[in-house]
Amino acid sequence: MQITLYIRNENWKQFVKEPNKSELINGLLRLHYSKSTPVSKDTKQIEYGNHDVNLIVDTFKKAFGTTKTTKYDRYAASRLAKEYGAKYTANSIKSYAERSKDKFAPSVNSVSEFETKLPAIRSFMERKRSERTIVE
Repeated sequence: MQITLYIRNENWKQFVKEPNKSELINGLLRLHYSKSTPVSKDTKQIEYGNHDVNLIVDTFKKAFGTTKTTKYDRYAASRLAKEYGAKYTANSIKSYAERSKDKFAPSVNSVSEFETKLPAIRSFMERKRSERTIVE
């Protein structure tokens, strides 16, 4: 039994019938690692979705221990990434997670709540920073 596979060759205009082993492997790798799917350089795993949004959502999950993420959380993470940048937002989530159990800290249970309560969180963190400098 002979199986005929059709893959595109290097110029992407002609089709190759019954490719040899190297053409088959190159074609499959090209399909698997296309430019539209970002690949993490250190783990070589395919990452789905926007990298910045995933960074914010994963940081929030690790910091607060929540596992459920809704589409509204991903939309909020996208807006935060556009407005402040993904790394800045992830660092803000980490620093707030350390202080979230303090008295009078705004309660946050999701990324969308973090976005809506961001002004209150900023003022809370500013007060904690000023208290720390006065005491020391």
